Amino acid sequence: MFFVAFTAFPLSAGEFIGAQPAIIALQDIFPGEFYDIYKEGGLEILIPNAIGSKSVYKLNVSMPEQVKPLKGYLPLPDPSWFKLDKDSLVVEPYDTGRVRFYIQIPAGEEYRNQAYQVEIHIVRRAYEKEKTGTTVGLVLGLNLEYFIETSPIPEPKTKPAGILGVAPSQFFIKNPEIGKDTTMSFRVYNGDSVDHDYTVKLYIPPKQDTLNIRLDIPESPGYEWIPEETKEEWIKLKTTSLKVKAGSSGVVTLTAHFPDLGVPRDSLMNRGWEGIVAVVPDAGYSRFVRVKFFIVSE
Repeated sequence: MFFVAFTAFPLSAGEFIGAQPAIIALQDIFPGEFYDIYKEGGLEILIPNAIGSKSVYKLNVSMPEQVKPLKGYLPLPDPSWFKLDKDSLVVEPYDTGRVRFYIQIPAGEEYRNQAYQVEIHIVRRAYEKEKTGTTVGLVLGLNLEYFIETSPIPEPKTKPAGILGVAPSQFFIKNPEIGKDTTMSFRVYNGDSVDHDYTVKLYIPPKQDTLNIRLDIPESPGYEWIPEETKEEWIKLKTTSLKVKAGSSGVVTLTAHFPDLGVPRDSLMNRGWEGIVAVVPDAGYSRFVRVKFFIVSE
């Protein structure tokens, strides 16, 4: 399991409700396995109470129809796949509440190659108002956006679950030779009840920093985005559009090419680069495939 996380503290009316991580991306989650994210990666939801009185925080995992997913992701189909160890807590003044969370995607190859978004909604109420049942007063809330990518598999025995699937969802080019082309292909599965036209394009998300955090496809831990200005040197699409009938699949072909970066090979050791191939339908949710290059000592 690999993850990246960001913290954010939305402000409101002179007070704030904050939580961290506000955004987290988990990769290589294997369907059927149970993940205690605190034990696996030391992550838990931290909710600081920055005011001088007790506060009550209530949490819930949003239903799929309540989530407007980031492009490339599908709403988590069943909120029970993402569990919190508590759905409410009282936090003392200037203290921090802690909530642990767990993930278990059902077993089955149809859940490989998936990219899901789950939303955790948090609401804060004053402790005394909660205790007396009074509803007058300021109620603050925020959403945490968590992204889950399941482990890739090139040729699943069953079609991917959901309205749109890809297989594999990642390509790995280990120790690429400079200037050598590697041709590969992936399938696009139309799980909808109607035919769709798909556009296939390269996409490199803008770089994130602590002062400029925006919802976008996160880069993988240990990788950096290939340069936007030279992305077509690295990844050349042979398929840029396709029509797929309902319940059927189509093939996208591309060529991966590691360019001469003009530096000694030794200086590139233990580095990785990746780009995104986006699959965008004429209507509905989109998906993406990661293309990864990495150099390690043999």
